[in-house]
Amino acid sequence: MLLRRSVQSSVRLAIVLALALTTWFTLDAHAQDRFKIDKVANRIDILDGDALVTSYHYRSGSKPILWPLIGPDKKRFSREYPMVQKMRNMITPTIDLCG
Repeated sequence: MLLRRSVQSSVRLAIVLALALTTWFTLDAHAQDRFKIDKVANRIDILDGDALVTSYHYRSGSKPILWPLIGPDKKRFSREYPMVQKMRNMITPTIDLCG
């Protein structure tokens, strides 16, 4: 029952997000030509032209997430793990502050 509520609230949030973005895009003619929203299985993709900006995953486990978050310079703002399982054993580079 709790899982059903979680899925229902995730779907509602996805619909609200899609409606809000659609409304915003329709108010700005330039944005309407520039951005697209595509619904794929279990997620909603936000595209800038043909480039992915983010995906709203509403069935990603215990809570909905936006992943990946990609900036205008094509750099990712979000970590890969746990969405990409091969990233699990990678060592995060550290900066030596002592010398």
